[in-house]
Amino acid sequence: MSDSIADSLKSLKADCQCENCVLKNLIFAHVPEKDADVLCEVKKERKFKKGDVIVEQGAPISDFFYVKSGLVKLSKVSDQKRNHIITIAKPHDYINLLTVFHEKEYAYSMTALEYTEICVFPLNLIIDLALKHGNFALGIIKKSSKTSDAIIDKFIKHNSRNLRGRIAMTLLDFSLNI
Repeated sequence: MSDSIADSLKSLKADCQCENCVLKNLIFAHVPEKDADVLCEVKKERKFKKGDVIVEQGAPISDFFYVKSGLVKLSKVSDQKRNHIITIAKPHDYINLLTVFHEKEYAYSMTALEYTEICVFPLNLIIDLALKHGNFALGIIKKSSKTSDAIIDKFIKHNSRNLRGRIAMTLLDFSLNI
C-alpha cells in the first residue's frame, strides 16, 4: 500500500475518533462497519464564530448537524415578529433533530453563542441508514424524544414562575448546565 493511501486511511479513521461523540457511538453500535465508514468519509466539520448564524429559520433542510464543541442558540421568530429562544444546545447535541425528519424547511434558526464546531452529515445518508438499520433509527427516535421532553419540561417549569423566578431559574440552569 502506498504511503499516500495509508495516510488517507489514517486521516479517515481520525475523522471518526471524536471522544464522547453520541452519534458515533450510536452509528458504530447499530450500523455495519462499511456503512459507518461512508459516514466518516462524508462528514464535514464547520466552524462558527460567536454570533454566526448556522442555519436561518425557513432555510431548506439538507444536512444533519451535531455539536462537537461550543454553544448554539435555537430560536424561532413568531408571527408577531418576536424572537423566542427554544433552547441552548451544548456539545454532543443534535441541533436539528426536532424538525429534520418531518419538515422540508428549518422551523427555527441556529446561532453560535461562542466559537462552535459542528459536524455535518448529508441528511439523505442518515435517512438511508435509519431505513436500513432499525436499531439505529430507534436510537435517533429515543434521542429526539428525550430532547423534546427536556424542552417541554423546561418550558412548563419556566412558565409556572413569576418573572423573578424565571430569571433565577435561567441563571441557575446556566450555572449548572452551560
